Amino acid sequence: MSIEIHSLQKKFGPHVVLSDITATIEGGMYGLLGRNGAGKTTLMKVLVTLLKPSGGDVEMNGVSIKSTKEIRKMIGYLPQNFSFYPNMTVYDSMKYVAALSGVSGSNIPLLLQKVNLWDRKKKKVRTLSGGMVRRLGIAQALLNNPEILVVDEPTSGLDPEERLRVYNLLGEYAKEKIVILSTHIAGDIEATCTRVGVLDSGKMIFNGSVGNLVKLAEGKVYEVIIPKGAKETIKDYGCMISSRNDGMNVHMRVLSKNDLTISGAVSCNSTVEDAYMALLNRICD
Repeated sequence: MSIEIHSLQKKFGPHVVLSDITATIEGGMYGLLGRNGAGKTTLMKVLVTLLKPSGGDVEMNGVSIKSTKEIRKMIGYLPQNFSFYPNMTVYDSMKYVAALSGVSGSNIPLLLQKVNLWDRKKKKVRTLSGGMVRRLGIAQALLNNPEILVVDEPTSGLDPEERLRVYNLLGEYAKEKIVILSTHIAGDIEATCTRVGVLDSGKMIFNGSVGNLVKLAEGKVYEVIIPKGAKETIKDYGCMISSRNDGMNVHMRVLSKNDLTISGAVSCNSTVEDAYMALLNRICD
């Protein structure tokens, strides 16, 4: 199974939201990383045929997304914002979505077991926690046993324990299928994905392996300790990624194109977040 995106464009009136997107996505977990407004959700809606492209094309296993009915048989989709009828039970909610989707729903018991909600099948949706509702959403997206699962910000608003549960679910499914997830949290990509596309202002500024993304920031990441109150001086040396205050000093993680000669600067190993920030701030140029 593969997805080929060819020179994809999307406009809303004169406003260009996606510009010349080209990428290949194959089996496993693929992450779309970008800040809010970068075009991630629009790209996902084009992939799942909810929006028509203004130019270019997408092929899934050789089938163009212009063949809407055929493509939708291959895809499961979980948007960032979704809802169920609060007074329906968990099981009836799944049956309802199955009926709307034109599938039998014979796999509902198995899916509810997979997302660890079988023991709550008779509970009303309004009694579920946010994480449970998100897992129920994943279950309904899998009703048609899709070859491709597309999930938009799947862990938004979840606590760390539920985030881990959701990513474990997606990772298990990605062993045999394609899972595309979007997020603005770089650490989520590093923990779950093998390949990543970085979107910025509607353009794909990186597409490749997570390892190759991390390499973009190699030799450009430093940790610096400076006296409290001198924080602003670091702007002369590069881009600050993060900082923490120990009461006396400020410990800063900094990106710099050049060797950082400030006293106390120590070179460190790069991460996905470092590389992502380097791309957005043009420090990889």
